[in-house]
Amino acid sequence: MTKCEKIYKYIRISTILIFILLITQGCIVFHPEYSKKDEKGYYLYHHNACGPVALEKALQALGETVSREDISQEIQSKGNLRRKIMSLIHYEGIRITWPSEIEDTARAHGYKTKIIKNLSELQSGDVSIVLLLGDNSIFQYHWVSSPEDKDIKNYFGKDTRILKIYKFIPAD
Repeated sequence: MTKCEKIYKYIRISTILIFILLITQGCIVFHPEYSKKDEKGYYLYHHNACGPVALEKALQALGETVSREDISQEIQSKGNLRRKIMSLIHYEGIRITWPSEIEDTARAHGYKTKIIKNLSELQSGDVSIVLLLGDNSIFQYHWVSSPEDKDIKNYFGKDTRILKIYKFIPAD
């Protein structure tokens, strides 16, 4: 294959991929409401996403005075590149909170996180953030807070899988 043929092949593949991204119903291009920003330049739809909401519940359970909007802005201030890329695939990608952002937020508020294997390892008074997976075929991920959110093991019904549990521990 000559150099010109390789270039042509990459251009053709890139064009096809861009076309597919633009015609998928999930593309943020067709859902501009998800790209709205507040007066400070932060994505509004991230403010009420499950990550900031779960973090708000957990931190408030630990006695912090904090709002999901502030948490969302704190998370977004470190960058939105991955969220922007995911929103090209599905418009709700702008709402994603990554596991590393959960850990960073905990650290910023004076907590370490310890990954535990089972909810039964939590003692009375322990606070954690839990990453759930519902229907794998539609990438149904969700963050919840324990003990604030109830019946976590059945959040999505029989399809619920607990992927990670981050127990919050005061940093020394």
